[in-house]
Amino acid sequence: MDDMASHKFEQKREHVASSIECYMKQYGGNEEQVYNEFHNQIEKAWMDINQESLKPTAVPMPIYPHSCCQSCVMDVIYKEGDGYTHVGKMKKSVQVYMVEAKWLHGKYIPTIEEYMDVARVSIGHPMFTISSFMAMGEMANKEVFDWVRQDPKIVRASSNIIRIMDDLASHKFEQERGHIASSIECYMKKHGVSEQKTYDEFHQQIEKAWKDINEEFLIPTAVPMHFLSRLLNFARSGDVMYKDQKDIFTHLGEVMENNISMLLIDPVPI
Repeated sequence: MDDMASHKFEQKREHVASSIECYMKQYGGNEEQVYNEFHNQIEKAWMDINQESLKPTAVPMPIYPHSCCQSCVMDVIYKEGDGYTHVGKMKKSVQVYMVEAKWLHGKYIPTIEEYMDVARVSIGHPMFTISSFMAMGEMANKEVFDWVRQDPKIVRASSNIIRIMDDLASHKFEQERGHIASSIECYMKKHGVSEQKTYDEFHQQIEKAWKDINEEFLIPTAVPMHFLSRLLNFARSGDVMYKDQKDIFTHLGEVMENNISMLLIDPVPI
């Protein structure tokens, strides 16, 4: 579906040949015939997914809905044109990774403002927000995406919580293995304060971000409550992964293993 949606645009920017061009070269035929063949292959793939869901397998059954959900998201993304390539939030994710790479190789320590502008994106929050909204179907209309592109307060607060909690939990380990300066190092350099003072400041910023999220739930907004709940849950995920300045996302332990098990293998019946 990716290739069918984006191959024309990608060829204009001198991308490698897609499955469309490869198929035409190997088997002949015109573009429309290749589209028809690939539509048939997509239909068969959906039939395979349905068939696997109907028979016993070695994989726990709760995992199948999550696999199907990923397929459905891709179906939404690519169904009407090349939506994925042209979503600004997703394109920016790639751009900020390049910025971070330049900082690392140039041994550059950015200002705290420079860092947060980049790191709030590189944590993946904007991309996951867009992806999760896409999976909500027709409820996610143009007005919703216009709203999230404006970077409203609740979006900033949710991403700040995850970014800061991540840095508080992992910055020492990351500096040991070679990583860009985190918000901790950037703040200490700019303000000339100790590590503990920096921790205290960022704990206050986290508290303020939670208050901003609560405030957004108490006042009328441009989008339904379902979308605000997604952003709240993203912030909660940061609290789960980096609580008490422990990075259980990188250093997988019993707590995270139990969380994954309860979600995918032994979910609570509803």
